[in-house]
Amino acid sequence: MKKSELRQMIREEISKTIFREDKKVTADVDYFQSGGYTSEVEKKYKVKIRKNGKGPNGHDITGYKKDVVKFLKSDAMGMDDDDVEFVLDN
Repeated sequence: MKKSELRQMIREEISKTIFREDKKVTADVDYFQSGGYTSEVEKKYKVKIRKNGKGPNGHDITGYKKDVVKFLKSDAMGMDDDDVEFVLDN
């Protein structure tokens, strides 16, 4: 098995473990949208978005892990697996 195949297999297993859990999490991110759009996103992805006081754009995204991950990977945030993993681990 090639190293690249092994890396891909490990990444898939990590994704299954990290991204499919059904527990509440909070992700600290920079979020740049306005109130009306935020309400839509909260309903669509079943998350809560609140300012956290860490800079002008600092927000906490809270919800079940699977919903937070869907939101972070959506067009609204545009994160990839590595970014999502980093945000949720910190």
